[in-house]
Amino acid sequence: MKIWNYLLLLLTIALCSCSLINPQIFSRKNPPGELWQVKEGSIYDGDTIRVIRGNEELKIRFYGIDAPEKAQALGIESRDYLRSLIAFSQGQVYITPIESN
Repeated sequence: MKIWNYLLLLLTIALCSCSLINPQIFSRKNPPGELWQVKEGSIYDGDTIRVIRGNEELKIRFYGIDAPEKAQALGIESRDYLRSLIAFSQGQVYITPIESN
């Protein structure tokens, strides 16, 4: 089950990236979630980011993802891969709330 949530997140990031290249993929009337900007320097591991929109700032932990911490095996690789995905989307992500604490 966790792999499907991870793939869904990757798909959302990828589609967001594609929409920057081809704006016709998502209409402004029905985006896949809320558009946020990833706070620069806020990606510490592979499953948590900080996002900002106006005066709001949120810490987002990906639902169903348990990426290794930086000190664990593959932790740096996990973080760097997430950073590359975010960079590809020019730091913009669509957030679809599933649950909140």
